[in-house]
Amino acid sequence: MAKKQIIRLTESDLHRIIKESANKILKEDLDNNSLRNELLNIKNDVDEAIKSCEKGNAKAALYDLSGVSSTLRYLIRILS
Repeated sequence: MAKKQIIRLTESDLHRIIKESANKILKEDLDNNSLRNELLNIKNDVDEAIKSCEKGNAKAALYDLSGVSSTLRYLIRILS
């Protein structure tokens, strides 16, 4: 059985570790919310493109889909 080590931390060390951990958790949560928001933006753009097509406005549909394209490029860059 491995011998247990005693690690000594000052109060400021402990405070720093907790702060860094909390910031990491908050950042991950923000990243998930950002991803969700971007996916909702894509859905909305696709919905708008479908409505434009139904109205016979191909130019507006292409404009709406160009937003989808740029959002997807942005997400790919972030997630890579």
